[in-house]
Amino acid sequence: MDISLFFIVILSHILFDFVFQNEFILKMRFPKSKSYIDNKLKEKTSLRIKERLYKSLYSLSIKKRSIVGNVIHSTIHLIGIYIVSAMINLINGQAVYVPLYQVLLISISHFIVDELKSLLYLKDIKLIENIWVFWLDQLLHLIFILLILSICNNINLINILREKILIYPNGFSLNEKLLIVFINISTATWGVGIFIKILMHHLSSNNNKIDFKIRNWSQNNKVINKDTLEEDAGAPNGGFIIGLLERTFILVSIVINYPMMIGFILTIKSVARFKKLSNDSFAEYFIIGTFLSFIPALLLGIIIRSLFF
Repeated sequence: MDISLFFIVILSHILFDFVFQNEFILKMRFPKSKSYIDNKLKEKTSLRIKERLYKSLYSLSIKKRSIVGNVIHSTIHLIGIYIVSAMINLINGQAVYVPLYQVLLISISHFIVDELKSLLYLKDIKLIENIWVFWLDQLLHLIFILLILSICNNINLINILREKILIYPNGFSLNEKLLIVFINISTATWGVGIFIKILMHHLSSNNNKIDFKIRNWSQNNKVINKDTLEEDAGAPNGGFIIGLLERTFILVSIVINYPMMIGFILTIKSVARFKKLSNDSFAEYFIIGTFLSFIPALLLGIIIRSLFF
C-alpha cells in the first residue's frame, strides 16, 4: 500500500518547523519582551495603571500574540503539505491525493501542541533550552500524524511501515523513496543542526560556570564576554552554517560512495579550532557536537544510498 501522504506530511513538518520558520513567526509564538505591552499601555492611557491590571493586560497580550503566531504557523504547515505534494508531482509526474479534511485535522493538532508549548515557555522561559521539551514536542506531532492518517484512512500505519521495512528497499514506491530522500536530507542538515543547538544550550545551562567560548558553539553566534563586553570576531550563525555544509558534504560523500572525503572535513575542523581546543571545556563540547553532527549524517547518507544502489 502506498503511504506517500504520510511521508509528505513528515517532510512538510520538517521543512516548515525547522528550515523555513523565520524570526518573525518565532517571536510571535514565543513573545519574550514587555516592550509590546508597554507600547500598548502608552497608547491607551497616560494614567498610572495598577500593577494587577498591568500584569493582566501583559498576560493577555502575550497569550494573544502566541495564539496568532501559532495559527499562522499551523496555516503555513497546511499550505506546506500541498506545496510538497505539488513538488513531488512535478519531479516524478505522479500525483498524490491529499484530502483537505485530513490536512485540516493535522494542522489543528499541530496548533494545539505548539500552543501548549508556547504557554509552557511563557511560564518558564528556560524551558526553551530544554532538550526533553524539544523531543516531547516532536513526539506528540508524530503521534498525532500517525493517529489522524490511520483513523481517517482506516489503516494501521505502523504495521504498514513495519512490513515495508521488512522487504526494504523494495517495499517502497518511487514516490516514497523520493520523499524519504528529501526527509533524510532535511533532517541531516537543518533538523540535526537545530537539535545540536538546543542540546548545547541545555548542557551549558546546567553548568554554573559557563565558558563564553562554549556558548559561542551552542548559540552559533558571536561571543560576547559579559565581564569585558568584548566580542570574539566571527560570522553571525557561522557555526550553524558550517554544520549545514559539513553534514551536506558527508551525505554527498556517502551517496557517491567516496567516504574518504570525510577525513578532509575532520582535518579542516581540527585546524580551524586548534587554538580553542586547548580549553578543556570547549574541547569536550566540540567533540560532542562533532559526533552528534557526523553520526546522523553518516547513517542518513547510508539510507539514501541503500534506497537506489
